[in-house]
Amino acid sequence: MTGRPVALVTGASSGIGEAFADLPLAGELAQVDLNVTAVVALTRAALAGMVERGRGGVINVASLGGFQPAPLNATYSATKA
Repeated sequence: MTGRPVALVTGASSGIGEAFADLPLAGELAQVDLNVTAVVALTRAALAGMVERGRGGVINVASLGGFQPAPLNATYSATKA
C-alpha cells in the first residue's frame, strides 16, 4: 500500500433552512466554500496521483436539491445544482 488515494468520494454539504434575505452573507459564502470549493480542491488534489498511476476514481455525491427548488434553502440548492 502506497498511502495514496485510489478513490475519492465527496458528499459533504450544509444547508441553513431560512429565508435567504435574512441570512448573513458570511454564512452563505461558507456554505459555497464547503459545497463547491472544497469539492473542487479535494478532487484536484486527489486526481493528479490517480492520473499519474493510470487508475483511480472520483464520485461526487449530489442531492435532489440540485434538481428542484427547495424553499428556505436557496444557497444549498444552488451549490448542489
